Amino acid sequence: MAEDTISEQQKWQEEWQGADNAALGLTPKTYAIIICTGYVAGLLLVLLNAYIWPVKNLSFLIVPVFILGLAGFLKYKIANQNPVAGMLTVCISGMIAALANWLVAGLF
Repeated sequence: MAEDTISEQQKWQEEWQGADNAALGLTPKTYAIIICTGYVAGLLLVLLNAYIWPVKNLSFLIVPVFILGLAGFLKYKIANQNPVAGMLTVCISGMIAALANWLVAGLF
């Protein structure tokens, strides 16, 4: 089992190194800074959006749907993958998280 794990890890590293990844030239620190900046920007967007749109109905989710869809499209397009699948994956997972947060916030 250990040999399987090691061979799987080596195979994954070879595929990762050989693939045309957008993040390949980034150092770990730069990658972490970009991810953190994205989280902060997303948080600010959600807070600003909650002030603009009424939170009592689901209309305040319109802006995040478009932004998440665009982000997923661009992410998968840069990585030379199917951009429509990326758009749907990122958008749907983001909306599930946003709806869960909305439901939890409604409890308080």
